[in-house]
Amino acid sequence: MRLALVKGGEECIDALVDPHFSTTASKARKWIPIKPGTDAAMYLGMVSHILDNKLYDEEFVLAHTSMPYLLKKDGTLLRWQEVSGEKPRKVEDEKTGEVKDFDPFVVWDTRSKSLQPYDGGRVKPALEVADVKDAAAYKTVFTSIKENQEPYTIDWASEKTGIPAEDLIYIAERYATSGASMLGLGMGGADKYANADVLGHAVGIMVALTDQVYATESGRLDVYYENMLKWNQALPTWDEPIEVYEDNPAREQFPFQLTQTRSRFFIHSMFYDAKWINQFFDSFVEMNPADMASAGVADRDTIEVYNDRGSFTCQVFANESVHPGSLRTTEGAWSRNMGAGHIQSVTNDQMRERRVDLMKGGVTPFNDTLVAIRKAK
Repeated sequence: MRLALVKGGEECIDALVDPHFSTTASKARKWIPIKPGTDAAMYLGMVSHILDNKLYDEEFVLAHTSMPYLLKKDGTLLRWQEVSGEKPRKVEDEKTGEVKDFDPFVVWDTRSKSLQPYDGGRVKPALEVADVKDAAAYKTVFTSIKENQEPYTIDWASEKTGIPAEDLIYIAERYATSGASMLGLGMGGADKYANADVLGHAVGIMVALTDQVYATESGRLDVYYENMLKWNQALPTWDEPIEVYEDNPAREQFPFQLTQTRSRFFIHSMFYDAKWINQFFDSFVEMNPADMASAGVADRDTIEVYNDRGSFTCQVFANESVHPGSLRTTEGAWSRNMGAGHIQSVTNDQMRERRVDLMKGGVTPFNDTLVAIRKAK
């Protein structure tokens, strides 16, 4: 599952985005298939639609996000000491009791028509600063987001994801205008690609624009990642997956994307050795029947799944709900569950260099993996 949009008070999922027609997709009012690895593009397009059509909650954005903060020409956030010459304040961390220096971010105050610390008294920040005396020297995070989003139109997102533009607009508008909403991003789907950080950042901006959540350490939803400037990711910037992007020349040799999904029988690799569960489940891969026909394999054949990193063998099951061009299996299988080899021997072992500056580090791109198949000997 990539995205489940649930509306407050409604009993079922309004829309579900997933490359595969999963069990969850069958419970949704609307199933929207997506090209694997393009989830970040979907959210970038939705953010643009919300901005272009002013579907955002300006009052919330001003009061509870970092979007009014001012940026300097070099992309760093303006701090109060640079404006006033005052030393940073001493503040006590509520959780640890540690006393730290605190140098507030700066906004343009529309009341006093001057630069002020964002937390200063009766400050009423501007969302954009075209009328500021030194406007050429500064712009708000909000303005920077709008500029960053210019390439990511709905039509661009539609081309990248394979989702019709009208469906992208439907999701964006339902999320932004229909009251309390929840985005169920799924764990074990969109987060298993090398560009998952771009996805998460775009989602954070969409949430901040539409007043769907409010809980941050700073008291505001911080959407500008100053520490990611050197990676060109202070704001979410589209980045292709490492392997499964459409134009990868490696697809000539390894034409299929491998997806590792969750199972109701297991928690990751836990319970794979439970004999009573083994009565109902064994490791296998699923393929779309059209792909199986072109590859010359039949339902329940034993196949070898391989790439230049490794291989494993198991049965293949035909399943029309599997996205064409993909193989689907469950995560966590042990080597003894396979005929030979291990599923993780084929997993993409590359990671983006920017992971070192991500709050939680990089993700293992389990689903950002290309493979080929052949009948096992």
